Amino acid sequence: MRTKTLLLSAAVLAAGVATSMAANVYSVNVVGYVNLTLTNGFNLISNPLDANGGGTATGNTLANIFTALPDTTTVYKLSGGAFTQSDEFINGPGWLAGGSITFNPGEGIFIQIPAGIPGNSTNITFVGTVVQSNATPTTVTIAPGYNIAGSQAPISGLLTTQLGYQPQNLDTVYVFSPVTQSYPSSFQYITGPGWLPNEPSVSVGQSVWIQNLSGAANVWTNNFVVQ
Repeated sequence: MRTKTLLLSAAVLAAGVATSMAANVYSVNVVGYVNLTLTNGFNLISNPLDANGGGTATGNTLANIFTALPDTTTVYKLSGGAFTQSDEFINGPGWLAGGSITFNPGEGIFIQIPAGIPGNSTNITFVGTVVQSNATPTTVTIAPGYNIAGSQAPISGLLTTQLGYQPQNLDTVYVFSPVTQSYPSSFQYITGPGWLPNEPSVSVGQSVWIQNLSGAANVWTNNFVVQ
């Protein structure tokens, strides 16, 4: 997966409410869209925007987020440590299982683009609101075992330093390459020295495997605010 365009467009919508003291109270939402380019085959992606507000869709489900995909595109979502949720998009009827699989900001899925697509790539677009921690902070639970997750906001950077994930001892991150359809990179966090061989980086709309070996659930909290 390659990030073709990060946050292409963002509009700040401010609604002022006059009080009896003539002061203004503002409610700010930042809305926009994110374009991703997917490779034919498997891609490991995350949802960088909240479709519950600011977009044209209501609810973070496959049916609301993806309304046009190549014929026979298939999505797989990890649940309880196994891929127990899947759905396939067919041109005409749409999602065979109704597209009811949830795909919230920060959650990750495998999306399989069929072979034979011209240019070996497909563009998809997310539309919605940027999740900010000055409103209602959202979290992604990193349960014991294997998890797939990404940034809850449309930003890229180092997993801990810039994206705020606080690892536990022995956490291991596996980065999938859609080009080679393999896992060429892995990173482990050791209390003391930190990330080895170095801190992993995650791009907009990308998700990674996080293996939690601590035996206790961890939480990835979004601390992003648009200034």
